[in-house]
Amino acid sequence: MCQQAVEKLLKALVVKRTRSFPPKTHDLERLATICSLAPTPAQSELLRGLTAYYIETRYPEDARKIARETGREKSRSYLRRTREIMAWLRKELL
Repeated sequence: MCQQAVEKLLKALVVKRTRSFPPKTHDLERLATICSLAPTPAQSELLRGLTAYYIETRYPEDARKIARETGREKSRSYLRRTREIMAWLRKELL
């Protein structure tokens, strides 16, 4: 769900900044580029990682496999970092 949350904020920024509908993509880095955002290297890495998880979890069997392989600590790290990037994106929306 982290990817989905970030995607929705980025698409809101696309609408705000371009005054047009966002493209039909789930690529978070592409959306950030369209918004003319300059993510830090760590933020870019997170955007790539979240995009990969979204693509890999389109099917239930993939989601279960990823859940087993990811582990609690990595999941917590992604959640913490997602909260940080969402705070940044919310500021950009103001």
